Amino acid sequence: MQHIEAQPGTTLMEYISIINSCFPEEIVRYYSPGYPETLLDKVEQYSPQMMTVLQEVSSKNEEAQVMLPHASPSEELENLLI
Repeated sequence: MQHIEAQPGTTLMEYISIINSCFPEEIVRYYSPGYPETLLDKVEQYSPQMMTVLQEVSSKNEEAQVMLPHASPSEELENLLI
C-alpha cells in the first residue's frame, strides 16, 4: 500500500491516510519505500550514550568502595542501600 503513488487531495490518498491511521506510525514507516536506507543511516549516525553513564556509575562505585573500609558495619549497610 505504501508503494501506491496517490495525488494529494484525491479520494485514493484519503483512503490510504485512513488505512495508515489504523496502525502505529513506526509500522507505516517500516513498510514505506526507502525505510531500510533511512534506518541504516540512523544506525550509522547513532552515537551511544551508555558509556558516559557507565563511567559515571563506575566512578561513584569506586568512591563508595574507597569510603567503605573506614565505615562501621551499620554505615556500610546504609551505603549499600543508597
